[in-house]
Amino acid sequence: MTAHTPRTPQRALEGESLGDGEEQLVRRAVGLALARQMRDAIAMAADLLARLEATGQTDPDAATFQEMAGLFRDIADFAASGEGAALHAAGMRVAAEDRR
Repeated sequence: MTAHTPRTPQRALEGESLGDGEEQLVRRAVGLALARQMRDAIAMAADLLARLEATGQTDPDAATFQEMAGLFRDIADFAASGEGAALHAAGMRVAAEDRR
């Protein structure tokens, strides 16, 4: 009789086969963690936007607006990644052409 080694998310990432229920738990945990990271990244970018707006109100220049545009682009990218992570957690996939 061999000793039973518990399956963990890390072992799953290393390629060990998990049962369907365990795979679902790992998928959801990974998807949720990634979605939370994207949520936090969006919050940080929004905070940077607010600070940039506050400092640029007296005399905004082209560089200020370019930086704001970049932050909005970052937020869009973070949102798309968060969407993918949430769909991954739900067990769904979105084709690249379906993404905005």
